[in-house]
Amino acid sequence: MSTEATSRTGRTAPAPGALLLCRADPASVAPAARLLRDRMLLTRAGEGWSVLVPEGGPWLHGEEPVDRVMTGWATALAVGAPWPVLALWWDADRGGYTLAS
Repeated sequence: MSTEATSRTGRTAPAPGALLLCRADPASVAPAARLLRDRMLLTRAGEGWSVLVPEGGPWLHGEEPVDRVMTGWATALAVGAPWPVLALWWDADRGGYTLAS
């Protein structure tokens, strides 16, 4: 997947994207991640950490802003689990993070 998207002016701009860092092993994250009902790549991100990378997202089609979706997903994961979640997101204009625990 390209990290660039063509804007209305014809110039390329970074495509929106996101990932979720969880302070738990993938085996602990997998059951909670299924509740998000979106396809995601789940892999180890160092000792005691996992990363979830969405395969798509509502923000790709302009349905919802990436920051709002990621804040909701991080909160949903953290509410149902004893470990914190850090959501990192970016779009053409800005980037940010949300920490939920």
